[in-house]
Amino acid sequence: MNYESVRKSASAGIRSAGFKMTARRSVPGEYDEVAGQPAAPTVQEWDVYGIKASLGKLTKYAEFSAHIKSLVEAGAIMLILEAVGYVPKIGDQIYLPGGSGGDSIWWTVQAADGLDPGGVDTMFNVMVLR
Repeated sequence: MNYESVRKSASAGIRSAGFKMTARRSVPGEYDEVAGQPAAPTVQEWDVYGIKASLGKLTKYAEFSAHIKSLVEAGAIMLILEAVGYVPKIGDQIYLPGGSGGDSIWWTVQAADGLDPGGVDTMFNVMVLR
């Protein structure tokens, strides 16, 4: 099967049903011995499309870990992101624009998992918390 075509179809569906958000990753700078302090962090940003998914009823399933259940109870939300250029990592930040399922603030990635049949990332499930 051509999983690249599956990725493209998933991305098209997410773009048509979802909204654009910004993902940000900050990588600490290395220690500068001459200056006696760390260099400024490197910040990367990506525009990515996603869908906000409801988690409220999912906590009833036994396979959810206590950690995931506690995140949901603390107000975490699940995003389904397209797999185009950005691979989410724990600690990244995602900006959800107001009026598009978010409330115009930065959320922090708490968990991320890709759907990758045949080794091709087709989409990502990402749990974020304020």
